[in-house]
Amino acid sequence: MKECRISFPKFNSEVFALPGTSLFECATRAGILIRTPCAGAGKCGKCAVRIIEGDIPPSKECEHHFTAEKLNEGWRLACRATVEGDLVVDIPNTTLFESGVVALSDSGENAGGNAADTVPMVEKRTLTLLEPTLENPVSDIDNLLSALGASDLRVSLDLARRLPTIIRENNFNIVASCSETEVVSVKPASSDGNPSANLALAIDLGTTTIAMSILDADTGVQLATGGILNPQASFGDDVLNRVCAQSESDAKRVEMSSCVVDAINKILAEIADARGMDIREIRAVSVAGNTVMQSLFCGVPAKWLGEIPFAPPFSREMRLTASELGLNTHA
Repeated sequence: MKECRISFPKFNSEVFALPGTSLFECATRAGILIRTPCAGAGKCGKCAVRIIEGDIPPSKECEHHFTAEKLNEGWRLACRATVEGDLVVDIPNTTLFESGVVALSDSGENAGGNAADTVPMVEKRTLTLLEPTLENPVSDIDNLLSALGASDLRVSLDLARRLPTIIRENNFNIVASCSETEVVSVKPASSDGNPSANLALAIDLGTTTIAMSILDADTGVQLATGGILNPQASFGDDVLNRVCAQSESDAKRVEMSSCVVDAINKILAEIADARGMDIREIRAVSVAGNTVMQSLFCGVPAKWLGEIPFAPPFSREMRLTASELGLNTHA
């Protein structure tokens, strides 16, 4: 089956799609976010676009929202128009989400108050461990925890497998990063590059936009910022429509979580390229958002948030690993 070329000249973008694909999906794939308060039901009329070249027969929803004159000019509802051939499409500004999504200052000023008031989620320490002897054949994990002065910290199996080699290849000189509950990472002190660096990521997960800031966790100084429109907007403008969309199937629930994680990873990659940062050095991430946004981000079913008595799946702080969420920071 021959694919159709869908061009959006205002955005210098084009995609290829099979016949029968909705024009709304084509725009989303081109990275263009369109307003959809009704989540694509064809009721609100907010996703109006104009076909400049090519043709799409008007649906009954299009006929309801547009006059005969507008229909003849090529106006269609993106959510109720399906591709049948090559198209050139104009999307008016009134159909788009607002631009200017980054609400964070990238001034490099202290973003967390006085440095003395900053309590990093992950502390980074340079250590010299004891060398085991016949008289004191201390285990590698006990050696590490003793040097940290914290015998109750968890050490993952992955780290336990790498620890013996790391400490011996580096003459027992290492840099350990620890949270309140776990040894997050151990690296050679000699190759750490900047032993004082301790990166953290703060994410404001909004219904319309996602804004993020990379910080020096020890001082609270903001090092870089970025932002993007929340791609979940394609499932509905407001939280209720997104709850309904997520409730359709497990596949939709996973898709709505993955699209946000992918958007965050995209911005992080752009920041890394522009600033010469290694985002794998981000060892702490804090995500804030309303109850629905948090649930959708984690891929936790939010269906019952839309039903009386509106019980949330969780209301306490959730501590997760970046690897289980799919973030491309330190695992």
